[in-house]
Parts: sequence; structure tokens; C-alpha cells
Amino acid sequence: MKKTLLPFVIGIATLASIGLAQDEKDYQAWMKTVGATNGALRKNLEAKMGDQAAADADKLSGVFKQVAVFWEKRGGAPDAIEVAKKAVASTDKISMAARAGNWTEASAEMTALGTTCAGCHMAHRERGADGFKIK
Repeated sequence: MKKTLLPFVIGIATLASIGLAQDEKDYQAWMKTVGATNGALRKNLEAKMGDQAAADADKLSGVFKQVAVFWEKRGGAPDAIEVAKKAVASTDKISMAARAGNWTEASAEMTALGTTCAGCHMAHRERGADGFKIK
């Protein structure tokens, strides 16, 4: 019985590690999307292009929702989950403010979003030889 169970357990463990590795690759892709979209959002806010800024903010909101799920699955980092949820709230506020043409509110929330992101980066990322890695 033990001999037939061992390959099954090893197989499950291997699949779990592959799933986590894939999630980390996804996570890295999301962070690259955040960087690029954040830059576009900032430019669109400066140019007072409400619809484009709102679309950027909506895109970021979707990415941060995925980030929250990533951290929930990963476990052990409730602060990262809260940060991701806070980022969703910020991007939703930016989207609404941009659509309404409230540039002061959108800019203030953009600053708050930057602070939120920086706090999570300090707590959960480190520089490796081949780029940033999750702590």
C-alpha cells in the first residue's frame, strides 16, 4: 500500500510546485503590467484625458484583484492581501475621479497608490541576480 501511495504523493507535490512557479511568473508579469500602466495613467492624468486615465485605472484595478488572490493562495502574508485590496480601492477612486474630471482628487489618490505600492515592495520583494523576486 505504501509503495503505491508514494508516487501519488510525489506527483501531487510536483504539480503543486509547478502551480506555484506558474503563479510567480504570472505575478511578475502583473507587476510589469502595473509599471507600464501606471506610467500611462500618470501621463493621461497630467494631460487631463479622463476616459484614457479611467481605462488605465480600471486595468490596474483588475491586476490588483489578481494580486490579492495570489497572496491569498500563497498564505502567510495578510499585509500583502490588504495592500492589494487598498490598491484596488485607490485605482477605483482614480477611475471615478478621472471620469468626473476631478484632477485634484485623482492626483492625490495617485500619490496614495504610489505609497501603497512602495510599502508592499519593501516588505515582499528583494533584488536577485536576475531581477526582483518575491520574499
